[in-house]
Amino acid sequence: MLRTLKSLVLIVIICFTATGIPVYANFLFNYIISEDYVEYNVDLLTHSSEKYEVDITFESSHNSLPLEFDDTPLNFKLFLGDQEIKNLELEVIEKSNDPYKFSFILTPERLDLPNGNYILEVTPNIINIKSPIDPIPINFNFNKNVKYIPAVQTVPTNRTALTLYFPDNDFNRLIPITRVVPYTNIPLRSTVNELYKGPSKSLGLPTGSPIPTVLNLNLNNDIARVYLPKDIGVYNTYSSNARIALDSFISSLTSINEVSAVQFYINWQITTDDFHGVSIDKPISKDNSPKAYVAYRTDSDRLLLYPITSTVSNFSAIDIFKILKISTNNNLYSNRIYPPIPEDVELLDYSLIDGVLKLKFNDAFVSIIKNENDLSNLMIDSLIYSYTSYPEIQSVIFTTENVSTDRLNILNTPLNASGLINIEQ
Repeated sequence: MLRTLKSLVLIVIICFTATGIPVYANFLFNYIISEDYVEYNVDLLTHSSEKYEVDITFESSHNSLPLEFDDTPLNFKLFLGDQEIKNLELEVIEKSNDPYKFSFILTPERLDLPNGNYILEVTPNIINIKSPIDPIPINFNFNKNVKYIPAVQTVPTNRTALTLYFPDNDFNRLIPITRVVPYTNIPLRSTVNELYKGPSKSLGLPTGSPIPTVLNLNLNNDIARVYLPKDIGVYNTYSSNARIALDSFISSLTSINEVSAVQFYINWQITTDDFHGVSIDKPISKDNSPKAYVAYRTDSDRLLLYPITSTVSNFSAIDIFKILKISTNNNLYSNRIYPPIPEDVELLDYSLIDGVLKLKFNDAFVSIIKNENDLSNLMIDSLIYSYTSYPEIQSVIFTTENVSTDRLNILNTPLNASGLINIEQ
């Protein structure tokens, strides 16, 4: 009977905490541990959609049993639905010891989480209670205000779209940025000149050039030849700068249709190694490996399509789809890297015929694309670019389990990747 009552009260707690109402919400119930009652009271204060303050008070109603806590008074586990994501270490402040009151803060930065609905299980470490103690469930939601600008299909005829690769905020990987400039018939030199300028401040990426000065530049057949000075400074001193510069050159220049590889010259000569020991004595080819396009959140809270090398080497539509959701790939996603596919969207079936991949989704997919918002655009672009990064796929068709249409004609229409992603604004 007591356990049934306890379960009912837990349900009430979950319902209230999930609302995210920005006021104090107090919950109190008793449960039996051995022959003694221990009460705990949870105060959840919502400061914003990005910050929660949690106070938990513990008391024993049995005078002969003062509670004694371990040096680590609370343990934390994080869940997404029924799935455990990870154990957490949070800074816990003891506000009082008569009764015991502990406090901690939940933010996306502290928990290293993207937007989403989560359950935090808190287990108290009470030394003088030997019976198992059920964890305290706390539901919360992170809903940071992020924005996404969808890919475009074309640019005006009097303009040229250049693809420039700039480092992310942690200098871990490069992000392709589409910069539209006045029409140019020298895209090779224009690409290098635009890399010098660095990304627009509005993007929220590290500013400044990712590459050293180029002495000369030309195209020999389909090989871009890049001539660098003898001293390239930090690009030959620090491994992270060297890797970013090398990859930025190669990825940016090989995004030009006429370029398939890059040959570097140091002091007008081909050298065995440079860029902090990287072998550059031969042309380095364009990376054509399949990519999964997830979302990267910059310092300006803009989401950018973020290509990462796919872990699915042999094409499998289901396995690729799993990469794009946090529940099936939670180790990838963080406060910076967001999953592009909402949890309620499911891939039901697929077929690949003559380079056309047909994907069949549940009705949640239709509900999302009908919203026509930033997150629905992100989902569509991620799916198109991830799947068409495989050489056997030229276009993608989205279908649903029930006959449905949308006014943007996304459903039942072949869609291609234009390459014009992450438009700089």
